[in-house]
Order: sequence, then structure tokens, then C-alpha cells
Amino acid sequence: MCVCSFSEESDSLSQWRAYGGSSGFALGFSGEVLEAATQRLNWHLAPCIYEPDEQRALVRALVEEMVEENLSGEPLGADPEEDDFLKRLGGNLRADLNKYALILKDRSFKEEREWRIISRPVFCKRLDYREGRSLLVPYYKLPLCEGDQKLRLHEIVVGPTRDAERSKSSVTSLLVSRRVVMQGIAGTNVRMSQVPYRDW
Repeated sequence: MCVCSFSEESDSLSQWRAYGGSSGFALGFSGEVLEAATQRLNWHLAPCIYEPDEQRALVRALVEEMVEENLSGEPLGADPEEDDFLKRLGGNLRADLNKYALILKDRSFKEEREWRIISRPVFCKRLDYREGRSLLVPYYKLPLCEGDQKLRLHEIVVGPTRDAERSKSSVTSLLVSRRVVMQGIAGTNVRMSQVPYRDW
């Protein structure tokens, strides 16, 4: 399964420290764009849950739902063979746990205000690979728009950097060259980080 993480925080010191270094950009997508891309693949978009009580309540509700589903006698699968297979696995609990386990995070991460896109199981032959620090990292290319549609960004935040104005100018130039919908055309805003962070 694949996971893609987002944050509600567009200009966060902890995120710049973790991912930006001495430069970086935060790409802001609207919830509608992410929801549409997710629904096209029948994937799942959800906020992470950080509070232990809420996590326990979610898991309890899933288990109760699966017990009720299995005791009802209703078929779980499309045919008798699939139905028997799912019942031996405990119903749809495994699929639901795979989906929901990926949004349960320790409360110390709460400031991230993270949302995740969670895939259905993806076959290896559909994955691409990139170089990681110590191994090849598999990933899936999630299309954010269909066909000839232009990519729509809500905003771009230019992270703390030594040469802020040229950094902003270069990202604006890239947006124009790639025909990304931007301010003056239909809404993207390029702005500077307000975080007084330096690592140079």
C-alpha cells in the first residue's frame, strides 16, 4: 500500500527543518483537487488521528462492525468462494485495518496536522522506483488532474532561504513554463515563508 502525506500547516518551522534544509517549497493543494484524484482510483483521503481515546474508539467500532457483519450471515464476497475466503480472514477487517492503521499516529506528531492519501494494494509492476539514502524506494505516480486539464495549485510557499526573491522568481517562472494555473490566471499565490529560520 502507498501513502502520500500532506499538512494543513503551509508554513511550519518543524516541516522546514525536517524537509526544507536551506531551501524548499511547500505546495498547497485544495482539498477538492486531492479528493477528486483520490476518488478516481477508489483510494482514501483522511486526516491522521493523534488522540489515543479517538484511536481506540475507531478500532473498537471497526471490530464491532466486523463481528456483526460475520454473524449476520450475509455474503461478504461476490461469489461463494470469495465469501468463504473473506470469512476465514475475519471478514473485511484486514482491509479496513490496512486503511485505518495508516492514519493512527502518536500524539507527539499532532502539530503536523497531517492528512494522508492511502492507496488500495498496488501491484509491484505498477510501481516506479527512486534512489533513497540506502535502498531503492518504490512509489506510485498519482495523477492530480485528468487528460488535458491543467494542474491547479492553491498556493506555493517559498521556504526560508538565503536568496528569497530569486527563489520566488524562479518558481514563478517554472509555473508559467509548465502551464500551472497561477495568480492572475486563476488563483495560485506564490508567497514567502514568514518563519525566521536559518540554517546557512
